[in-house]
Amino acid sequence: LEISLYVFEWVNYGYLYRLKGRGQTIIELLFISTSPESSREEQQLAVKALVRFGSRAVPQLTEILAQNDSQDKKRLIVEVLAEIGPVAAPSVSHLVKLLVAEDERVRWAASRALPRIISNWPQSEATREAIPHLIMALESPQMEVRLAAVSTLGSLGTTTTQAVSALIETALQDSHKQVRLAAAFALSHMGTAVKEA
Repeated sequence: LEISLYVFEWVNYGYLYRLKGRGQTIIELLFISTSPESSREEQQLAVKALVRFGSRAVPQLTEILAQNDSQDKKRLIVEVLAEIGPVAAPSVSHLVKLLVAEDERVRWAASRALPRIISNWPQSEATREAIPHLIMALESPQMEVRLAAVSTLGSLGTTTTQAVSALIETALQDSHKQVRLAAAFALSHMGTAVKEA
């Protein structure tokens, strides 16, 4: 019994060593980090290993995020993308859609992730696709989601009529002071296109 406990301890140590990113694929790490059979320590190590993949993990994580129905997995992927930071910008259009997800924890994770990832996100097709989802999020019952949507619109630096109108007519009239302040700040960085604001 003593020998088997000793062997098990070393086997477990070796397994945790592997979890630190050596020999594990993104899919395997994602499975370990969301499996109820994994210990808390194993889950945390798997998440850290995913973050260390950095920009290399973003395309695969974004694809899984778009195709997977598991709310726990979605929330975890969003949190990992937030930790990866600005290099995870290609995932932003998917994260924006999650601001209006059914699961409250997923919405919360997306609202926390967007400001950490967006840093002068360039004008692109993905930007234009994101705007209607952001405008829809301005109607969310959660103040944090509305605030994230306003901040994201401001970070995009877009001056589309649709975005400007939504900020003026919805966000500037918000019941929460922080959302109104964020809307004013976002509009102040949109130049002469928003003089009427």
